[in-house]
Amino acid sequence: ALWGDFLYITHLWSGDLTLIYTPQMQVVRSVSTGADTTLSQSITINPQTGFAYLPQSRSYTSNMTATFDSMVFPIVNVIDLSDFGLLRQSRITLDTADRPVNMPFGVAVDDTRDRLFVANAGSNDVSVIDLNSDLRLAHISVDANPRSVRLSRDGSLVYVHNALDGTVTILEARDLTIEDVVLVSDLQVSIDVLIGAQL
Repeated sequence: ALWGDFLYITHLWSGDLTLIYTPQMQVVRSVSTGADTTLSQSITINPQTGFAYLPQSRSYTSNMTATFDSMVFPIVNVIDLSDFGLLRQSRITLDTADRPVNMPFGVAVDDTRDRLFVANAGSNDVSVIDLNSDLRLAHISVDANPRSVRLSRDGSLVYVHNALDGTVTILEARDLTIEDVVLVSDLQVSIDVLIGAQL
C-alpha cells in the first residue's frame, strides 16, 4: 500500500511489514506480527486513525493434537503507523469473532460505521466486524475464493472480488445485504481444474 511518501510491503510467509521511504527507495523499518504468522497478502490503512490492518493466518505446527481447528487460526493484526507498533490488544481473532472462517486475504475499513470487512478466501465468505467490540455484525456467503474487498468512494457499496468464479459481489454497506453479483471474467478452465483450485 502506498500512503504519502511511504510504501508498506507485506511479507507472505513471515507476516512481517516493511516500510519503504519512496523518495530515497530506502527501507526505514520492519515489524514482525509474530513468528507463527503467515499468509500475509494485503494491507489496508485507515487514514483517519493511522492504523493498518493485515489479514493473516497463525499456524501452530507444533501442536500435538492436530485438528482442523487447532492448527491454523485466521486473524487480522493491527499496526499503529505512528510508531510502527503491533497493537496486540487490537488483534481480531476471526475464529472467535465469527463462525469458522479460513484464509482471510483482504480487508476494507468503513470508518464511518466503525466496521471492518474481511474477505475469507478459504471459506468463501465475508466477515463484517464491529471495530468497537471486535465481534461479528454479519457473515455473508459469496462466490469462490474472495481475494479482495473495497468500499465505494461514498461508502455505500462494498465490492468483493471472487477470484475462482470471476465475479464481483456487490454488497450494500448499510444493510449488509447482497445487491448484485457481476461476472467480470471468463476463466476458461476445465471444471476439474476449477474444482481442484477451489479445494
